[in-house]
Amino acid sequence: MLKIFQCFSKIKKTMTAKERLKSWLKENKITEAAFEQKSGLSNGAVSKFGESPRKETLDKIKSAYPELDIAWVLGFAQQSHEGKEGNDICITSPIAKRFFEVLELVGETLTSLSNEIPNFTANQELSDARTGRNEIQIDVVGYLCAKYPNVNAGYIITGIGEPFNKSGMNINLISGTKSKEPTSDQEIILYDINAAANLKTLLGDKTRNILGKITIPDIPKCDGAVYVKGDSMYPLLKSGDIIAYKEVHNFDNVVKGEMYLISFELDGDEYLTVKYVNSSDKVGYIKLVSYNLHHDPMDIPISAIYAMALVKVSIRMNTMR
Repeated sequence: MLKIFQCFSKIKKTMTAKERLKSWLKENKITEAAFEQKSGLSNGAVSKFGESPRKETLDKIKSAYPELDIAWVLGFAQQSHEGKEGNDICITSPIAKRFFEVLELVGETLTSLSNEIPNFTANQELSDARTGRNEIQIDVVGYLCAKYPNVNAGYIITGIGEPFNKSGMNINLISGTKSKEPTSDQEIILYDINAAANLKTLLGDKTRNILGKITIPDIPKCDGAVYVKGDSMYPLLKSGDIIAYKEVHNFDNVVKGEMYLISFELDGDEYLTVKYVNSSDKVGYIKLVSYNLHHDPMDIPISAIYAMALVKVSIRMNTMR
């Protein structure tokens, strides 16, 4: 997977958040009891201080001790006094700092978010990232932005703009494949997939079942767009989102690991779904994989496929709450 954060120094010794807090108290000659009392925390709060403290706890500490660098305590910034003991920690990139900033703003804890990520490796890397023991993958940022549509991914990655989008549309490029066609402004026809018999019918007659047109600048060439139904790709896609697609003519040459709109038949029943397509252990089959873990992967014969389209772009309407 593509990794977008990286640490800029080797770890000699990694301190926990509790250890950093205690070292700051010791350096400033403040007892734990005095710190807890002034901050309005319960007795023993310092000894129980973890890697993902509640926002209310951090707010109390900030109010009582504004001179204490909370970012350093939590492990995603470096404070100069650490060098006195030789306990250098990894300096996390500005992107990671903004990620954890937004995580706090939406009221998530590191634990709650990591428990939802459908990938143990990504889960572990997210847990390690705060203390600089590992890198964070782009999937984690994508998951946060998908779960909270108002989060501005551009702010996290570039630092430009505000943490949250204003009312309007979120437009995300889905496919990692590059198009040879120019990506200037284009009109994409929005079709009513429910009115068509199936995806094959919709792709075969592009003059019918038209709901309207969408104009989007600087995106890959698309053949059309439809509304999403179901929750198999939640939270990357939600029911009511719009996906723009590129028609696939040769089902044997699909790009594995990409997201597709697929129409197929099994046991006399027709299905239309959006799934990741992966290789199957069965000859002549492909494996359909959901992002939502409540949906099990399934192998289908390529011969059962009516039509396929590569999902290039997703569009989600959102409003600030």
